[in-house]
Amino acid sequence: MFSESWLLTSKSKQELNLDEPIVMPNTKGRFWVHLTPRNDEELIRSLKPFNIHPLTLEDAMNPQGRIKIEEFPNYTFLVFRGLHFDSTQIDAKNFNFIL
Repeated sequence: MFSESWLLTSKSKQELNLDEPIVMPNTKGRFWVHLTPRNDEELIRSLKPFNIHPLTLEDAMNPQGRIKIEEFPNYTFLVFRGLHFDSTQIDAKNFNFIL
């Protein structure tokens, strides 16, 4: 089964099962976590280890949220509107990044 959620470090790529807690990598470098949750509860559970502000979670769950950049002490939240190709159509969609 293809996973649409994964954790990428400079040395590895690991598929994530969002039914289980995400284990933070034991690395001093940076890492990338790509999440495609099936629902809001899965998103909240997946981001819990990262200490994300509740308002950021609320914004990330809103598909019609406004475009923004917000800075927090331990991350920056970015929302931009882009195009998403799904089988036979192209739709405008919000993309959320927590950096």
